[in-house]
Amino acid sequence: LATDRKDCDDNFDCLNFIGSVIVPKGLTVTLFSQPKFQGEQLVMDATKEELRIASFLKIDFSETISTTNKAVNWREEVRSLRVKRN
Repeated sequence: LATDRKDCDDNFDCLNFIGSVIVPKGLTVTLFSQPKFQGEQLVMDATKEELRIASFLKIDFSETISTTNKAVNWREEVRSLRVKRN
């Protein structure tokens, strides 16, 4: 989940994107669109039960998955993340 893109080819063709994620019960994971926990946010709240996102190509926003901006391409634009134990 927390990778960089330094190994991309010159044409930036690489597979360092988020495909899917499982957040274990008891954790909240927040993704940020900018470094240092700045910018837009995607919050995955697994406080009550394990949370699974099968594909970052199509995120189903709900009570447990929310964002400050649905236009952000969360598959490719994550620059920092925070994990919090509830």
